[in-house]
Amino acid sequence: MIRRKEVIGDATLFLGDAYEIAPTLGAFDILFSDPQYEFDTSGGGKFRKDRAYLDDIQEQGLNKGFDHAIINTLLYRSVVLFCHNEQLPELSLYLKGSFHRFCVMAWHKRNPMPVANKHYVPDTEFFIHAWNKGGHPEGDLAALSRYVLTNNGKSPLPHPSVKPISVMDKVMRVLRGHTVLDPFMGTGSTGVSAVAFGKSFTGIEINEKHFDLACRRIENAYRDPVRRLSDAELAVVGSRKFHELSPAEQEAFNAAMTAAKNVPDVWTEQAGGA
Repeated sequence: MIRRKEVIGDATLFLGDAYEIAPTLGAFDILFSDPQYEFDTSGGGKFRKDRAYLDDIQEQGLNKGFDHAIINTLLYRSVVLFCHNEQLPELSLYLKGSFHRFCVMAWHKRNPMPVANKHYVPDTEFFIHAWNKGGHPEGDLAALSRYVLTNNGKSPLPHPSVKPISVMDKVMRVLRGHTVLDPFMGTGSTGVSAVAFGKSFTGIEINEKHFDLACRRIENAYRDPVRRLSDAELAVVGSRKFHELSPAEQEAFNAAMTAAKNVPDVWTEQAGGA
């Protein structure tokens, strides 16, 4: 059931259950999403107190994985999905059997959490791009690298697993097609990136607080898709103009701008392997 529908520019956002709504929307060129990971949120040792986001993930049910049936291969020419490393085997097999080609890619973090918890350091997250004929990636060799390298910092947004816009942009810029669906939109990072690259975006989110924030972020992206406010800036400004802020808010805004400029994201310049 659709609880709300918002149209912002060339973006259409639905508040409701993706498993109910997505099958009614028809075909899209691209399904691009950061769905629920499936992993154990317990443990953490002496660093557990610094990993409160794991409690938020567990509370919101974002550690339960997702039903692969939502990836209808008849509706999407190209699919990009982020996933936990323990989801890779099953998800890879599902996509390999449904699409013409696919590639496992990685987001490498220069400053990961210094923990291992009887495993490996969490310095890498994976995503898969699968496509049928006509949906292959395009761009120069730098754009077609199989990994992106960025800083990993705490997002100012009230969501425990927001992807950096630079990571979403790295993927979005090589995707062929105009229409993009994100059935697990969260706070709208995929939509913000889609706006910047001139694509038509459709998003679905079941959490109303995240949905409202996604609406704000996409409105902001449409106001100025070239100079998008950072999430830190948006957290201060919201939908108001600078002159409408209090002196303290103006100071916080300027501090956020300075911090964003001093810690730039870096893309790899190396081409992907054979």
